[in-house]
Amino acid sequence: MKRDLLIAVVVASISRIFADEIKDWLTWLSKAFIRWAASQFPKDQALRMEEEWLAHANDVPGNIGRLCHGLGCAIAALNLTDRVPLAVAVLLAPFLELLMPVALFIEFIKIWCYGSV
Repeated sequence: MKRDLLIAVVVASISRIFADEIKDWLTWLSKAFIRWAASQFPKDQALRMEEEWLAHANDVPGNIGRLCHGLGCAIAALNLTDRVPLAVAVLLAPFLELLMPVALFIEFIKIWCYGSV
């Protein structure tokens, strides 16, 4: 009985550490997508695009939502700079459309369960 309790406590602690680590990586990854997307533009536009997209990312709720925003910025940059055919961006758009409601649902559940994000 004591062994089971000890294992449960250790697993819970380790899973919390991994969850926090993943949360930090998602934030970093979304910013990396945005910075890469902005770098695809000419120098005179790149700084402005990065600043606007990062500011918008701060307004998006949740880390998954920010990751979706970063991916969307990357797809938009490829489309706007003619780096990839529009067909590829059109193929990826439904994936992002499905992922965004899931991200919002997860944020809603967190608010409902914990009272705040």
